[in-house]
Amino acid sequence: MRYWAGAATKIGHTKVDHNRIGSFAGSMAASFQVDPPQAPPKGDLETAEAYDRRMSGITLQFVPGMQA
Repeated sequence: MRYWAGAATKIGHTKVDHNRIGSFAGSMAASFQVDPPQAPPKGDLETAEAYDRRMSGITLQFVPGMQA
């Protein structure tokens, strides 16, 4: 069986917004040729963390004996 779960967030427009790249397939980040610690932007990191929580919750629904 295969399942798909997208990012489930609206598209952002600034570097501090979530999902500013507009990905529907999952978490994405872009540095725009900026070196750390300025890259990746805060919004991209928060998008990845939110996607991680979403995917963890969905995955736990399919593991016997586990709860989200």
